[in-house]
Amino acid sequence: MSLATISPITFKRDNYQRSRLFHPDSFKHSGKANLNLISFLLEPLDAGDLVVDVMGGTGSILVATDYQHPVITGELEGHWAAVSELNRKSITLKRLISATTPARCTQWDATRLPLASSSVPAIITSPPYWDMLSDWHIKSKGIQSQTHEVYGPAYGVDPANIGNVHIYEDYLRAMALVYRECWRVLRPGAVFDLIIKNRVHKKRVVPIARDTIGLCTALGFRLVDRVERKTIPSLHRRVNQLHHPDSPTVDTEKVLCFEKQEHAWPVTKFALVQAPKPDSAPSWQLFIKALAYARGNNVFILDHEGVKSAAEFEDMDQLQTPQLAAFRRRKELAFKTAHDLVTKHGFAAGAQIELHCSMKYGQYLAQRLTTFGGVVSNPTEGLNLGQKLRFYTNEL
Repeated sequence: MSLATISPITFKRDNYQRSRLFHPDSFKHSGKANLNLISFLLEPLDAGDLVVDVMGGTGSILVATDYQHPVITGELEGHWAAVSELNRKSITLKRLISATTPARCTQWDATRLPLASSSVPAIITSPPYWDMLSDWHIKSKGIQSQTHEVYGPAYGVDPANIGNVHIYEDYLRAMALVYRECWRVLRPGAVFDLIIKNRVHKKRVVPIARDTIGLCTALGFRLVDRVERKTIPSLHRRVNQLHHPDSPTVDTEKVLCFEKQEHAWPVTKFALVQAPKPDSAPSWQLFIKALAYARGNNVFILDHEGVKSAAEFEDMDQLQTPQLAAFRRRKELAFKTAHDLVTKHGFAAGAQIELHCSMKYGQYLAQRLTTFGGVVSNPTEGLNLGQKLRFYTNEL
């Protein structure tokens, strides 16, 4: 049975369980995965399978030892890696089953894992939720010099900590390095579970889960399932909702369940052509010439509904160029188009793509497709309509 058929799921808070098993310093970490959710994700795994958490925080994944799963958890921040080791010792002393199950807590960089290629059967991890603690350097109460422990809302102080990245596209690119390394160490067909959550930024929902699906798919994973956990709102969130009733809310946490696919990283060529304005003869000429120039590639057309394969359009008169006035809507259409190229049309990391569209959309398409690992070019970048027509005429 698909896990998604029984979601969203509501789990109780894990404070009592964590206080009994974990070291008290664990509660100072700002991002802790729910222990009940982790236990739920462990159920489909084969007994004795090694479970790795590449961004382990305080070592919540150590509860897997109760199910006789050997565990390796790694964390960039030295302080939290030390807390993970304290938790390992605490769980080993308090649980007889765990005492016989090997577990290791270490400090590492998730973009350079000290693990052999194709050696890991399962990774369950919860990456930082983008910019959730963007003002940590203002709100944190100080850093203890000996332990480098941060008091207050912060993931840590290491310059390479992805949790402190403020720009969303930089966050995705940093996570791409982590996911590519996960792909390297996982066995073919291995389980890769990501616990992640969308967030509200400037009164708009940032689709982190959607973009993570596109990113992981481009890097050689296949989404096989997803689970939603209904979160229990904190007092601070309830008060914030009362003060800002019109602001959207995110009340579910998502688990994206991927499977590693064998990926040959093929060099595939794509071409994306913007649809013409229906009432503009020069625009139609430009469109026809761009299609002829792009022939031989996988050609897709960007119109007001999104992206479709050129073969899907039986009647070209139905085409209509996207006319979006607000830059935010143009950006949203471009990012959705990039996601669809990956999840529906086979775009993958290493692919080459030519953009034949205005820079109103092209700049955002190039940004996201580059993040997905593509090599993007725009042969008519910076040219006006007449110059574009002359370029295609000379090249054909």
